[in-house]
Amino acid sequence: MIAAVVVVLLVAGTTGVLLAGRHNPAPRPSPAAVHTPSSAPTSSPSQSPLPSDTPGSGLGTTPFSDPDGYFTASYTTTPTKDARSITVQGRDIPYVQWGDQVDLTVAEIVAYANYPPEVATDTPNAVLQGSIQGIATAIKGTILTKSFGTFQGFTSADAIISVPPPAGSTSPGFLEARVILAGHTLFELAVTGLENPPTLFAALAASLTILKHSP
Repeated sequence: MIAAVVVVLLVAGTTGVLLAGRHNPAPRPSPAAVHTPSSAPTSSPSQSPLPSDTPGSGLGTTPFSDPDGYFTASYTTTPTKDARSITVQGRDIPYVQWGDQVDLTVAEIVAYANYPPEVATDTPNAVLQGSIQGIATAIKGTILTKSFGTFQGFTSADAIISVPPPAGSTSPGFLEARVILAGHTLFELAVTGLENPPTLFAALAASLTILKHSP
């Protein structure tokens, strides 16, 4: 079980908290919401390749609209808000996370942070790479697969990260993440679980719609 895991996202200077939970089977996502790889996923031959979002049908069971109008998504249960101010290059930046803990080993999270105009975002793959690496470092995990591409026209990256087993257990967990750089807004989507890939990721990713972002 990975109930004791607390995942701290360190994404190009942003910080959020992901709590672990458990899962139900995920429905098939709609093709319009798929992360489209720009090149082949990077993974070692002995590891599972990054899965496509194409298997499944339908979305989560609890539609949610961000009150500030940044995104809509469908969770398994009603998400709760974690808002804070984080520091990037000496500047305070609002960070908002909406997540639900489905059970002891699965959580579903969508979060976003707005960078000020003076923070450079003209090398999006570097920002996203820093995001993925930050997640892995924070949980002392191992990046199993990683793929850069686009999501709703924005540069994105998908990754699966192994989560070390907690004390007294020999069973690892997994976190699947999608990070999206839309102008000066960084969106994070992550799901934890015991399966590789976490079962609920596809449905949450398929339901996400970005409504606005900082230019």
